[in-house]
Amino acid sequence: MKNKLINLAFIFMAIGLFCLSGFAASPGSLDPSFGLAGQSVPISPTSFQQFFTDMAVLDDGRIVAVLRSGVDFATIRCKSDGSLDNTFGTNGIVLTDLGTTNDDGINVAIQSDGKIVVLAENSGNLLTVLRFNFNGSLDTTFDTDGKKPLGVANGSGLAIKSDGKIVVSASSSDFILVQLNPDGSFDTTFDGDGIVTTNIDVSDESRDVALQSDGKIVVVGTVASSSKSAIVRYNVNGSLDTTFSGDGILINDFFTDTSQEFLDSLAINPVNNSVVVVGEANGTKMQVYRVLTNGNFDTSFSGDGRFELDFQSNGDEVVIQSDGKIVVAGSKKQGSNRCSDKVKK
Repeated sequence: MKNKLINLAFIFMAIGLFCLSGFAASPGSLDPSFGLAGQSVPISPTSFQQFFTDMAVLDDGRIVAVLRSGVDFATIRCKSDGSLDNTFGTNGIVLTDLGTTNDDGINVAIQSDGKIVVLAENSGNLLTVLRFNFNGSLDTTFDTDGKKPLGVANGSGLAIKSDGKIVVSASSSDFILVQLNPDGSFDTTFDGDGIVTTNIDVSDESRDVALQSDGKIVVVGTVASSSKSAIVRYNVNGSLDTTFSGDGILINDFFTDTSQEFLDSLAINPVNNSVVVVGEANGTKMQVYRVLTNGNFDTSFSGDGRFELDFQSNGDEVVIQSDGKIVVAGSKKQGSNRCSDKVKK
């Protein structure tokens, strides 16, 4: 997931948490049973800058979020009612030092056993994967101290496979994928050393990663040098999947606008492995695309596989409902509070 920095002073996180926790009142209204009138309780300490960057929900409804805090990055856990979970860390908060003055949590994911995996970066943008036990302590069965430095920078996504392996997307002029074993070691069955680098053009930037039901990995991003965007699919061993768009890489002028394009987020339909991506061209229009498993645009979706929302916005996030409908969210630039829309399947 691309980093989305949202100042907690505006309690956007609270609204997001509420949306995932369910509706006790009419649809679209704040849930009075969640926190304080539908907003999570204030989070302390407040002496440092706080930005919500990602969150995940446990099977029991507890909510985990990572924060950009200005010095050490913070991981918090709330109960399903919006209160801080005092069984996690100190009063529901864990602060983690990566050894630099500005450490940031980027992504968070939950293992099937409830352990929490976090992708974080230091002030030099170097990445570390961390795993926390259910109580918030670092899991010392993961690379001996709970922290695995990856030796790569500029993280964009985190996913956990059904076998417990951890996938990280990053970029440094190329798309980079890292795969770790459940114990935190590099997975040598993945391109020999656990790291795959894909050069598409002179300046490439990955923006998100997701997993198909068969274990294949899909990454989306931008090709800055040519003002285009790309979707790349990898086999489970890290090789490019040539059954997708001929060589594993779909590069296209996805937008009618000739400006720089960004594909920000993707989701995969678990039924047929079709790929849905959302993005924008210089923030002028949010657009949604659906691509078949062979890399062709799905013409059953809006006629040509492309749907453009009729308001100026950045496309930030996309999820697929169990009924196949697509929900997208983004940031509106001018004059409206509208920040999300629903696209029919």
